[in-house]
Amino acid sequence: MKHISLLLSAALLFSVGACRSHPETDPHPIEEAAPAASYTFNRTFYYPVSSVGSGVSYAPSRIAALVSWTSGHGSFFLSFADDDDLDGLRLTLLPARVKPGIVGTYTLQSTTAPGNDAEVSYYHNQHTGTTRWGNTYTSANTDFQGQLVITAYDARRHLLSGRYEVRLPDVADPDNPALTDAGKARCRVTVSGSFENMRVGQDD
Repeated sequence: MKHISLLLSAALLFSVGACRSHPETDPHPIEEAAPAASYTFNRTFYYPVSSVGSGVSYAPSRIAALVSWTSGHGSFFLSFADDDDLDGLRLTLLPARVKPGIVGTYTLQSTTAPGNDAEVSYYHNQHTGTTRWGNTYTSANTDFQGQLVITAYDARRHLLSGRYEVRLPDVADPDNPALTDAGKARCRVTVSGSFENMRVGQDD
């Protein structure tokens, strides 16, 4: 009997030790909170003939930013605009151009480089009193320069980070409301910014 008792005690101690070495996992673990997203969005105009420049860096609270993955097409787009809709930029990566893991440097499509990676659409609006006008520039009608750089993609939490610079090296003055470009000053436009931890939405 004494021998059996010792065996049972040893088995009990082993069982307790095993339970302690393999604690039960929480069936409802607390999901780690995603880091806050942040953005910058800047636009500059420079007029070479007069050597005059102007620009704006929008406050983060004024920036509307969106990144969305279209599962049906396998492409995704990023868009940035200010809350007064004066400047807006959209970059669309075509399916065949998306790099494995998304991270990488992407070239911009333009009239001189239609085979590059990302389609570009940029608009600038202006107003005087109740009069409002604007211009839209796309890869189909504009010579864009620059790049989109994706520096990180968190696939588990669907978070995207990176930066962009889009240059329009020679366009008619976007702030001139005349209907034709004849006589307008020539202008160099640069749109740039960065994004950190942008959550990727998904469209069907």
